[in-house]
Amino acid sequence: MCRMLAFMGNPGQVKELLLAFQGLALHGNSPDGKGHRDGWGIGYYAHGIVLAKKAECAAESRKYVEAAAEAARKSPHILLAHLRKASPNTPITDGEVHPFQIGRYLFCHNGSITRNDGLPLGETLDSILFFRKIRETSFTEAVAYFRDVTYTSLTCLLTDGTRIWAYRECTEREDYYTLYYSTHQNSVIVCSEPILDYQWTPMNNKQLITILPDHTLLSEIIT
Repeated sequence: MCRMLAFMGNPGQVKELLLAFQGLALHGNSPDGKGHRDGWGIGYYAHGIVLAKKAECAAESRKYVEAAAEAARKSPHILLAHLRKASPNTPITDGEVHPFQIGRYLFCHNGSITRNDGLPLGETLDSILFFRKIRETSFTEAVAYFRDVTYTSLTCLLTDGTRIWAYRECTEREDYYTLYYSTHQNSVIVCSEPILDYQWTPMNNKQLITILPDHTLLSEIIT
């Protein structure tokens, strides 16, 4: 479980967004009301991929503030960020913190996926298996594949450094597995819940939004 942020656009907004997002570690919507304190990650593109990740509460982390400042200095046009709430009986280490990277792609996922008997999908994290399936097939095919097993949510963010894909789908807790998007000052922002005083539009269940390099938004429902 987590809070997620995706950004494309004016690099001057990066630090303000990341510091506003930081507050969701303590005060963001969560099933138990205790926030998302088990890790944070920031990934972006600046002459290659930069990833900063730590299994600690972002709201109490000096390293998070430093990473946000460093991101602002490097002026990325695309960025993903993540605040983790560990599922019961799962490790709390840097390795479980999103975004994950495969090649030029970065990925965040909010939800859990298991076999239909409730057992883990495999030895690898379910989010990484979802990420791999998207890369091996397509977004639509990966979603169809995991609809045949048990999942709480397939809600996720994906970028290749030029485009961003934002997808929302859940089978429970529709008030938690949310995504909102906003266009503000020549930028497009997607977040698990509204931050800052922007105008936000909620995404529908099973809605996929593709953000193109010119900031055009394409929307479709994956049936």
